[in-house]
Amino acid sequence: MINKKVFNKTKSSLIKINIGVVLSFLILFSIFIYTYFKGVTYKSIDNKLNNELESIAIQLTRQSMVYPVTKYPSNMIYIYKRDRVMYYTPQNGYFSDVLPNRYTNKLNDIFTFSENGYTFRELNVEIDEYQIQIIRNIDSEISSLRQLIFVFIIGILISLIITYYLAVYLTKKALIPIETAWNNQAKFI
Repeated sequence: MINKKVFNKTKSSLIKINIGVVLSFLILFSIFIYTYFKGVTYKSIDNKLNNELESIAIQLTRQSMVYPVTKYPSNMIYIYKRDRVMYYTPQNGYFSDVLPNRYTNKLNDIFTFSENGYTFRELNVEIDEYQIQIIRNIDSEISSLRQLIFVFIIGILISLIITYYLAVYLTKKALIPIETAWNNQAKFI
């Protein structure tokens, strides 16, 4: 007769292999999508910061303080001239002080930092005698990326459940011809 232990072990191995293959593809696909969306999100923010910088640089080269610095409403701008504040965004509500911390070690760079429970992206540039800080709150973007991770986790869990039942069904179908052949061979012995 047929050895049920061998078939159960084979069945278990096939189910594990099927689940492992599907799970690895899902995880790789999720990592790829998350990395892509994170890159696109940060690139969009960085482009907006750079556009703001270009606008401010043009205004500073006019050498006229008659016209105020115009800015995008979502950005906070701080302009220093030799450690003296020339312009700052009033009433920002994010920082405990009127002026945020200055990261002078990160000049001509775009970076992310957290302060008072908020996450910011900052462009810190020096143009001639001016140092310009353009800061943007990115909490909504970070929240969107976290929601994306949550959706991936739920999707992977649901896919694992479906994959398990599909693997059990396919494994049973695959083992039927083998079991039939085994039984036929046992009849001749």
